[in-house]
Amino acid sequence: MIYVVGIGPGDPKYLTNVAEDIIFKSDYVLSYKRVKETIEPMAKIIEIESLKEITDFLDEHMGEDVDISVLASGDPSFFGIGEYISKRYKVKTIPGISCVSYMAGYENISLNDVTSISFHGRELNRDLISNDKLMIYTDSKNNPDSISKWLYSEGYRGKIVVGFNLSYDDEAVDRYEIGDDIEIKSDLNLMYVEILNESN
Repeated sequence: MIYVVGIGPGDPKYLTNVAEDIIFKSDYVLSYKRVKETIEPMAKIIEIESLKEITDFLDEHMGEDVDISVLASGDPSFFGIGEYISKRYKVKTIPGISCVSYMAGYENISLNDVTSISFHGRELNRDLISNDKLMIYTDSKNNPDSISKWLYSEGYRGKIVVGFNLSYDDEAVDRYEIGDDIEIKSDLNLMYVEILNESN
């Protein structure tokens, strides 16, 4: 059986009991380096560096009577690798606590009227700004600082909360206004944006 296992926002204490049980019983556990460093004390991990490595491994062991877990940070169904793998193989997805849920809890934000979007590997696009409350996944290019400035240039005004290394010991949550210079403390970050008005 192939499992896609969400391990939560980072700190192992947010790993669900179900996820932990699946990891322990698996014959093989695949993970990217960052996730591996979190989970390795609990299980022997095969480190992978690309989606192709995952599919090559799964293809190699297809038909064998083994359990394979592919680990994903956060919740694999939420801007994660779950969709990619489930389109190609029969899998069981084990949900995890997403960084969006973690940030919402930290800031006491109701997610009922929040839209989550990802600028990870995408061009900044005004069409994605479909709500005045946003959780934004970033990457090294489209980072909180560049997104803050882009939003300002597009005429948006409001507040930004950026969570860095959420759930880890060096976690930081900083508050800004749209357009402010944002110090990038880590590539592991999530933005909450609340648009209060537009200047044009």
